[in-house]
Amino acid sequence: MRKTNKIIIVLLILLSLVFIGCSSVKVNSFDVTGKDYLLIGEGMKLTVTVDPKDTDLSQIKWSSSDTNVATVENGEVKAIGLGTCVIKAKLGNKTVEHNLEVLDAMPKNDIFKTPVVVTEAPKQYEKVELALEETVSGYVEEHYNPYNYSQINVYGVFTSPSGKEIKAPGFWYRDYDITINTQYDYIGGVSGTPSTSKDEIQGLEKVEFKGDFHFRLRFLPNEAGNWTYTIKVEEKGYEVQSLTGSINVNEYTDETYRGIVAIDEITNRHFVHGNGSTFVPVGLNMCWWTNSSRKTFDYDVWFDKFSDNGGNMVRLWMATWGFSLHWKKPYDSLDGGQESAARLDKVIGLAEESDIYVQLCLINHGQFSTTTNALWKSNPYNEKNGGILKNPEQFFSSKKAKANYKNELYYIIGRYGYSDHIMAWELFNEVDWTDYAETLGMYNILDWHDEMSKFIEEHDSYNHLITTSYKGTTGLAYELKSIDYVNPHDYGYQSKNVNVHLPATQEGIFKKYNKPVLSSEIGINWQSGGDTYKADPNGKSIRQSLFAGFMGGGAGGAMQWWWDSWIHPGNLYYQYKGAAVYANKLNLVGSDYSQLRTNNQVSVSNSNAGILGYSFSDRIYGYVYNKDWYYFSSDLSEINTNITAPLTDGNYTLTLYNTLTGETLQQTNITASEGKVNITIPAFSEDIAFIIE
Repeated sequence: MRKTNKIIIVLLILLSLVFIGCSSVKVNSFDVTGKDYLLIGEGMKLTVTVDPKDTDLSQIKWSSSDTNVATVENGEVKAIGLGTCVIKAKLGNKTVEHNLEVLDAMPKNDIFKTPVVVTEAPKQYEKVELALEETVSGYVEEHYNPYNYSQINVYGVFTSPSGKEIKAPGFWYRDYDITINTQYDYIGGVSGTPSTSKDEIQGLEKVEFKGDFHFRLRFLPNEAGNWTYTIKVEEKGYEVQSLTGSINVNEYTDETYRGIVAIDEITNRHFVHGNGSTFVPVGLNMCWWTNSSRKTFDYDVWFDKFSDNGGNMVRLWMATWGFSLHWKKPYDSLDGGQESAARLDKVIGLAEESDIYVQLCLINHGQFSTTTNALWKSNPYNEKNGGILKNPEQFFSSKKAKANYKNELYYIIGRYGYSDHIMAWELFNEVDWTDYAETLGMYNILDWHDEMSKFIEEHDSYNHLITTSYKGTTGLAYELKSIDYVNPHDYGYQSKNVNVHLPATQEGIFKKYNKPVLSSEIGINWQSGGDTYKADPNGKSIRQSLFAGFMGGGAGGAMQWWWDSWIHPGNLYYQYKGAAVYANKLNLVGSDYSQLRTNNQVSVSNSNAGILGYSFSDRIYGYVYNKDWYYFSSDLSEINTNITAPLTDGNYTLTLYNTLTGETLQQTNITASEGKVNITIPAFSEDIAFIIE
């Protein structure tokens, strides 16, 4: 008995050590992902994500809630019989679940009729749209959530005459008209100062729907000729229908087509069009409509005034009070966002007509904050509103929330991704205002950005740029390879000279991330547009920020915020004219690139004159400013200066520009010799720009 007891004791000790070893595994985060549906006899390997990444995955304990439906061993799932089950995985202090439905073979199903090409006389480089109506009306909504692409997925593969393919997600859609009743005379406001001008269109805007819901597909043909297409229909991940056809696309005969905005891979600082030409954003935030009566007709007015003065880029928010698609219950349906979707259709169309590029911000921070511009109480994701999240920070870690938001991203890409005037998808505005973003949730937010940006890369056939933003000038997600450029926000220029400080700030950010830097929010006052107007009624800080941005190493002009209560009410669009005219003349593509500000071969004779710009072997772009010039300055003395800069020997033309109007002030012939050029800048009080080429 004694010997037996000893053996038992030893075995118990060994078992306890094993138990202690297993239970001592500590993980920060743990999840498993895989297909939601399998056919009988199929298998899959569940994907495990865990932090720390070097965690021993052999410690995972796997189980199935019903082994008659599916079994699991070491993450390998085998579908056995019809039904649903839950696959559980336990690792240390974390247990996660994956819901699975096992199906019989999916029969072919003629859900949709022959596609109808909605676009009349399709044309190269213009949107082509197809409608896909149900064979039996109501089938989709009776059986599925049309916004859940794991349930029903419609997508088209469009093949060009040369054999290149464009894949376009389908999206659930209802046709509409957007009208305005000009007899309606009440003007309400969302924020800022809604316009009451009788010189502008006024009235009550309305989205009027017509016809039934159906799927649509949009794509941008980049070749003329006969395109063929195959539209695939999947139910629960399995193809049940395939529809084919062809579309004749007419040739584009207008001016040279520029293409989708990308990053200049030579310098990694600037943007280029798809045709390789430089694109310099001269932009402004116009994130939502201000007039709650005329709504999108604000943009008819704003875009006209902005583009007339050369503005070429805006930032739009899919804010809860504007263009958000998901701000109506239930959280997993976009039915309640169809008015917003229609309005965004219109505004993107207006942007295309006005040649304005859009940085589309997909989520405003308040949606997932309980403290800053807090909207969490109204959020459909909130379990108190029938959602799936107990607190806002779970949006970045919950598997269900991430899967649901990917459905929305897929919809957004399908509906708006065709546009060559979508400059970029901005995943979040100032994401570090969300709950626990700077503490416990920091790395969940980082992983979320990585996952969502890669999802966009996978499904966006046009490779639009992807970015995000933080409330300051730096942020962890900017380090991700999948985030293409940086969006610093800075309202600290109340008493700082923007021409001196912004270029240095941009240079520091560029060195940190080695990516283009576009200051998408800048200002002299963060509190109100009214106070900004009082401080700078003539908008001089607008012009300063634009030139300091794109001539100071940034990818574009720094973008002002108070469009709704300063720029439009003060009719300050004219401050964009000179910067836009000048920016349109820049060719910043080239390997022999240096900044005038930091080039030790550049000299400026007058110590009160500062210089920004770029030097190439065969051209120079320069911006000269009075260091005493602040937006609040008055009665500045005129100064002049001589400038010496490196330049290949030869004959050139020096052109001086008025920075307010863009007009040519003077043009002279000059000569570079001994590898440098000397020029004289005539008297000016604020600033002046020049080009040598």
